[in-house]
Amino acid sequence: MSGQKADDLTMTCTAWTKTGDRCRKRAMRDGSGLCWTHSLTEEERKEHGRKMRKARAHKARVATEASENRLGITPDVTLDQILRVCTQALGAKFEHDGSPDHGARLTACAVLLNVFPRTLRATPEAARSLLHALLDGTRHEALADRETSDQFKALRREWYEVRTRCTDLGELYIEPVPAWMIPPGETRADVMRREAPDLTGYTVMDIAHKTHALAVAPDGTETLVHRDTPRLMADTR
Repeated sequence: MSGQKADDLTMTCTAWTKTGDRCRKRAMRDGSGLCWTHSLTEEERKEHGRKMRKARAHKARVATEASENRLGITPDVTLDQILRVCTQALGAKFEHDGSPDHGARLTACAVLLNVFPRTLRATPEAARSLLHALLDGTRHEALADRETSDQFKALRREWYEVRTRCTDLGELYIEPVPAWMIPPGETRADVMRREAPDLTGYTVMDIAHKTHALAVAPDGTETLVHRDTPRLMADTR
């Protein structure tokens, strides 16, 4: 088969497509009157199709992993910035007494794992090995021995506090945690059922605030929560 390629001076392919239409590709300059695709044998055409499908699947997989890798990350935040903040947080301490802030340290581990493709942390064992590769030889290497579920649990703790919301009917609920807060081997449904705060017995008080209401726990603890729909405030001017 000739390796000559078509150009603007060559004629249109003389073959017909499977749909019964005339092929619109340029013919090769070898006198056959066929484009490159129609010059292939049936077996060569099948092999080319297999290679193209494999290439498309690889491209889709790379795009998916890249997309998943950026879940929950503000578009203008770079990976270098994330790594720099996480490195500082791995040694976080409470200001009032200098004791280790274990919640912040574990959260930093979970964020570090999310920087890498999901395929590299598909199991708890793989995630732990990845952290060891990052932290071994540093003063934070002991954090890599902690359970991956503990690291992601620390990451979710603040979510439950700031994502409690109030419906138009005055009912409280917690927004489901995003996928990037779920560790390998667990599901969102299991996580929410196991650890989401129980809002039974809470009451909601209307306050003079456009975007928040006051949630009161059974023990009297008060917390501001977001309204689903901003309240219409009377003009007091």
